[in-house]
Amino acid sequence: MSAEEPKIENVEEEEVPTLEDVPVEQLKGESAAAAAARHRQSKAEKKNKKAILKAGLKEYPGVKQVSIRSAQRLNLTIDDPEVFISDNGNGTAVFVVFGKFNMEDATQQRGQQAVADLLKPKDEVPVEATESDETPEELPENIAEKDVQMVIEQTGLSRNAAIKKIKEHGGDIIEAITSAQK
Repeated sequence: MSAEEPKIENVEEEEVPTLEDVPVEQLKGESAAAAAARHRQSKAEKKNKKAILKAGLKEYPGVKQVSIRSAQRLNLTIDDPEVFISDNGNGTAVFVVFGKFNMEDATQQRGQQAVADLLKPKDEVPVEATESDETPEELPENIAEKDVQMVIEQTGLSRNAAIKKIKEHGGDIIEAITSAQK
């Protein structure tokens, strides 16, 4: 063989390994455990936990979420916390919680709930027909048509029942509405 002739080698292709089917539930469980194992504690966190254990607090396992509501209507939630408990003997317990918290404003949540309630269609309340509802009742001169319509909208009563309620309360539509809603 001369130095200029290239050397030819036979190369066999390697087989690609086949992938195994693993259930999704198993993957989720492994990823959560792996994430918990990967959590690196800061020096301050290690130092604080060591001091807490030295003070006699014991780990309280099995807590999945801690919710704290403050007087300023703020909700603090801590998912997957590390909880330590100290029973000081007089029936009260002291809890120390480590974890990342999420802050939620309760007033904002209530506002969003109120908007959602307003957007929902009102459920019509069926009113049983009475004998006086069968014959149409004429509108007296001292009662306006818009007052009758308002009582009907607010209470779900029939026209005749609304006129009757307004007559019972001497034309006071507020009293007619409140008595019909009782």
